[in-house]
Order: sequence, then C-alpha cells, then structure tokens
Amino acid sequence: MILHWDTCASTDKTIVLNRTHIVLIYTENKTALLTDMAVPLIRFLPKIEREKITKYENFALEIKNVWKIKNLSVFPLVITAEGIVTKNFQKKSREYRFNQIRLKS
Repeated sequence: MILHWDTCASTDKTIVLNRTHIVLIYTENKTALLTDMAVPLIRFLPKIEREKITKYENFALEIKNVWKIKNLSVFPLVITAEGIVTKNFQKKSREYRFNQIRLKS
C-alpha cells in the first residue's frame, strides 16, 4: 500500500486540479482511492460532496492511465463541524472498510 498526501501528482496531460488531500494506492490489486476533504456548513453538505466528485474526474482518469491502475475511485470526505455526513459517505465508508482501520502509535 502506498499513501500520498498533499502532493501534486505528475500526469501526461496538464490538469489544473492535480492535488487531492490523500491518494491511497493498493499495489497488490492495482486499485486506488482519491480523497479530498471539506468541512462545510450543513446546508452545503450535498452540494460540496457532489462538487468534490466532479472536480477530480479528469484527474482520476489521468492517474488511472499514468499509474496503470485497474480501478480508481474518488471518495469525498465531507463532514460538517457537527459530525453530520451524507448517506453516500456512510455507504462508501462501509464499502472501503474504513471502520476496520486502526491507527497504532
């Protein structure tokens, strides 16, 4: 597994939005996850989540081609200050098994 955070990724084409907060690459099965974070007001939550997905579509396709990734997903990590998330966030976090990740110090 390779983890990149807050770095620009080099691609063959010039992409304006070439920096996400986290890029997680699973080398064993050639899949990747692009994650961008935001903490909006509750009334903007669905809008910001949609914007994050569409904002990185071109970047995701370019990363997929350059790094020869089989499956690449964009996962917007959008949580309000009160901890409210969308149903899509809950579904995706179960799909990516984020509830099973434990950080050890």
